[in-house]
Amino acid sequence: MEGIQSQWLSALLGFAAFILGLSVLVQIIQESFKFLSSSKDRSYSRSLSDFLGPWAMQLKQACFTLTVRGPFQFLRIRPQGVLLPMDRDQLEAALIKTAPPWVLKTHQMLRQEMNWQCGTEKKPSQAWCRFLEDLGKADKGMLGYWNAYEITQWLSQWGHTLKKDSKNDRILGKINAPLTFGAKELCDSFQECFLSHVSDAKTNFPQFEKNFEYAYRRKNLKQTIFIALVISLAFDFSAGRIWKRAQRMSAKEAASLAETYLAMSEKITKGMEAEDSGKGQAEVMKNLEEVKILLTDYAKELSSIDRKSQDASFLQLIKFNEIAGRASAFSWAWIASWIKYIFQCLFTALLIGVGAPVWNDLVKFLLGLQQGKFKKPLPDYGGERG
Repeated sequence: MEGIQSQWLSALLGFAAFILGLSVLVQIIQESFKFLSSSKDRSYSRSLSDFLGPWAMQLKQACFTLTVRGPFQFLRIRPQGVLLPMDRDQLEAALIKTAPPWVLKTHQMLRQEMNWQCGTEKKPSQAWCRFLEDLGKADKGMLGYWNAYEITQWLSQWGHTLKKDSKNDRILGKINAPLTFGAKELCDSFQECFLSHVSDAKTNFPQFEKNFEYAYRRKNLKQTIFIALVISLAFDFSAGRIWKRAQRMSAKEAASLAETYLAMSEKITKGMEAEDSGKGQAEVMKNLEEVKILLTDYAKELSSIDRKSQDASFLQLIKFNEIAGRASAFSWAWIASWIKYIFQCLFTALLIGVGAPVWNDLVKFLLGLQQGKFKKPLPDYGGERG
């Protein structure tokens, strides 16, 4: 009984080690693809469009410094790209920049007046008086005249008076400030009246972050499964074939394979962290060179499987007559073998989609059981995968 348990443990360890190696390989391919295709930035732009509606388009068109050129965007007729993720303060400042000129100017002057008053009501500064003078000269033929008119109507509610110019009825006139006023109260009221979408975005920003993270994890999972399925079909990494090879491995072979891929996984993880921090570029390239050997190792490991087994490989499925057993290429036997093979590759892709960290800890767990060194339970995976 102990021998049977040891044989099953070795098979499970070998199978988990194979899947771990494939997970690491898929992770490398996926990270490269996400970087080249600006996958995260595009997901962020879509989530921002759902969150802000038309204001997201205004954000991309008005704030050119926030966008980045796409990886294949060689010709750029308009200065428009994808948006990089922003925190709450950055998003608030960017949305304010999309406001019409007079609204933006008024908001800037109110913020400047707040800094000048330092929390206490004071008489208007010279800068605020000059701003009111410029605002009163807004002509009906000027761009943004109606925004200026709305601002003067709002100012009249806060103690400012408007006197029409009898010589020129096309301009708003002279705007007089009150003796004293509180700039903070004016700024809060102004933002609520003219920049309500900014206040809503700031208030609901935590929910937006949750929505974006959920959408991005879901997209990553789809990418992981798709890439894993392509690799499984292209290189004949069906789950049945991997399991059959794992069953034929000895305890020593399974442990050696597990230790090799564990070391590979740790190297790749460290290499990605160094690449994200802008350090260790040489180490990253060295690790990537080692990963190139991974597919070759799999091919050698799996080539030892008996080709006469009931589980037909991808190359055997192409030989219609051998699989079907008769002249008809589209016989039921061939169709059944093909469907079985596709589902086995899909099952491999689903296992890889669980995520390399999960398989890394599972291999450590099984390796510890085999060597009698297991001491602590596996961690719970409730967060991001893939």
